[in-house]
Amino acid sequence: IRILDAARDLLAEGKSAEARAAIEPLVREHPGNHQARVTLIRALIAMSELARAEDECLQALAASQSGDGASMIVADRARGLLASVYRLEGAPAQD
Repeated sequence: IRILDAARDLLAEGKSAEARAAIEPLVREHPGNHQARVTLIRALIAMSELARAEDECLQALAASQSGDGASMIVADRARGLLASVYRLEGAPAQD
C-alpha cells in the first residue's frame, strides 16, 4: 500500500516517470492489483506513452471478466482510461 500511495503522490506532483518507476514492480509482482495497474496507466498517459497505456487498459479489461462487483468497477475505470488514450491518439473511442 505504501508503494501505491507513493506512486499516486508522485503522479499528483507531476512526477510521472518516477510514479511509473515506483509502480511497475508492484504491477509485475501482483498483476491482479487493479489499483496499481490504474495508477500505472495514468502515469503512462501523463508521459504520452499511449501505446503502452492502451495495452495496460486492455489487460485490465481482460482481467476484469470475472463479473463480480469489484471487477465491474475496474472494467469501468479501464474503459474510461482507454477512451482517454484513444482520444489522445486521435482515434475514435471503441466499446
